[in-house]
Amino acid sequence: MQRGVGERAIAATEFALILPVALIVFTGALIYGTASEVNRKVALTARDVTDLVTQYESLTLADMTTLINSAAQVLTPFPSSNAVVIVSEVTMNSSGQGTITWSASSSNGTPFTQGASVTLPTNIQAIPNATSQTSLSLIWGHVTYVYTPTIGYQLTGPIVLYDDIYLQPRLSATVSYPAATTTP
Repeated sequence: MQRGVGERAIAATEFALILPVALIVFTGALIYGTASEVNRKVALTARDVTDLVTQYESLTLADMTTLINSAAQVLTPFPSSNAVVIVSEVTMNSSGQGTITWSASSSNGTPFTQGASVTLPTNIQAIPNATSQTSLSLIWGHVTYVYTPTIGYQLTGPIVLYDDIYLQPRLSATVSYPAATTTP
């Protein structure tokens, strides 16, 4: 049995009505699915680079450069040129006030200013008091990534993803770094 011309016209009309919606859903899934994967890589990068820094008692400029450049391996297959990695030591006093002791960033970023005040998350501010310390040093890893979708850029524009992590040094109370504020 052969379809009539009317049935084919109805099918073509239905397809024409569904196609734009299907393309929007597909594009949205592609954009935000990839952005979600990049966001996961950003969180892993912040954790990994910061964790590596906490394993030192003292860092040289060459050490810091190597550690910050290791972010490219974690971010693969996404371009590391879109990422800014900043690692800083924050000294927190018993009242919960944080101060940047030293800071280093990737070559495409700007390190935080030495001596600048930092407001730490509330769950971290209680640590010095709980441990009866007068001050506490934390290594702060901050990663920012600008993700530009391949498809649908006109709808979303660039998406800025970031993550912060605070870890205590493992081998000593602080991690010394001779270059106070540097860009390796």
